[in-house]
Amino acid sequence: MTVREPSVLPFVRNPRTTLNVAAGLGFDVEQLARTCPTLRPTATKSLEIFARLHDSARITLHEGGREARLVLAPLVPNAYSSTFAETAITMIAQLARHLTGRELRATSVRFDHPRHGFAAELDAFFGCSVVFDAGRDEIAFPAIYLDLELPHPEGAVASDDDAPVSGVERSASGLPSEPPVSQPPISAVSPVSQEGIFLPLLRGHMENELKRGDASLARVSSLMGLQPRTLQRRLHDVQTTYQDLLEEIRRGLALQYVGAGSSPLATVARELGFREASAFSRAFRRWTGATPRDYRTMARRRHVETTSYAVERTPRQW
Repeated sequence: MTVREPSVLPFVRNPRTTLNVAAGLGFDVEQLARTCPTLRPTATKSLEIFARLHDSARITLHEGGREARLVLAPLVPNAYSSTFAETAITMIAQLARHLTGRELRATSVRFDHPRHGFAAELDAFFGCSVVFDAGRDEIAFPAIYLDLELPHPEGAVASDDDAPVSGVERSASGLPSEPPVSQPPISAVSPVSQEGIFLPLLRGHMENELKRGDASLARVSSLMGLQPRTLQRRLHDVQTTYQDLLEEIRRGLALQYVGAGSSPLATVARELGFREASAFSRAFRRWTGATPRDYRTMARRRHVETTSYAVERTPRQW
C-alpha cells in the first residue's frame, strides 16, 4: 500500500517552496533582507505579518538564557491542523536559513500531534530529534541566532558596523560557525501557483476552517492571500473546483470521525458543516453506500476482530 507523504515535505526538501509560499502570503523577503540588519527584527516583522494573516493562531518569541523559542499556539479550539503546524515551523527554519545564508540548526522541535512515518526526514532537516505528542508546537534554537547579521543584497551600501564577521571574529564572539547555504535568488521567487505547493496549502486552510465552521470560498481565499475568482481560476487550472475539493475533504474527515471517533453523529454532522443530521446521513451514504451509524458499527466490529486476532497470535510468555 502506498503511504501518502505529508504535505510538509516539499517545504523540507526545497527552500524555493518556502520562498514561493511566503511571497504569495505577503512576506516581502527581499525587503526584510534589505532593511533588517539582523535576524531579530525580521522575526518581529514576520510575527506581525503572521498575526494579520491568521486570527486563530499566534506565533510568539520567548527568550531565556542561551535559548530562544518560537511557539505556535491556537487562540481557539481546533485552530489549525497538524499539516499547518509542521509547515509553519518548517517555513520559519527555511526563511531563517535563507536570510542569514547559514545552515542554522534547531536545538529542539516539538509538535502536538502524533509521530508519522516521515519523521526521520524532519529530524534530518531540523538537525535534532523532533518530539511528537509534546502538547505544544514550537522550535527552539540558540538565542545568539537572533543577532546574526544579514548579508546585504547586491548594490546595498554597508557601513563599517554592517561588515561581515570573519571566522576568527565569529569564534571569538561566540557566534556559531555555520557553513553557507546555497539558496535561490530572491528575484526567482513568485507567488503561490505551482500545483505541488498550492493544493497542499489550500487543503490545510480548508480543513482548518471547516473544523472552525467557516470553510467558505471568501474566507479561505483571504487566508491564501487571493481573490475568490483567482482561487477558482487556479483550481480550474488543476482540473477541480472549490466545491469538489471541499466535498473530498469532508468525506475524508467524515470517515475519520465516524470510523475511529466516538463523538455523537449529530456533532460530527455539525462539525462538518451540515445543518441537519439527515443531510449528513444522505451525503455519507452517497460516499460509502452505508449510513453513518452502520459504518461506525462495522468499523468497531472490525477493530474488535483485528484486536482479538492479534491477541491470539501473540506468543505466550512462560
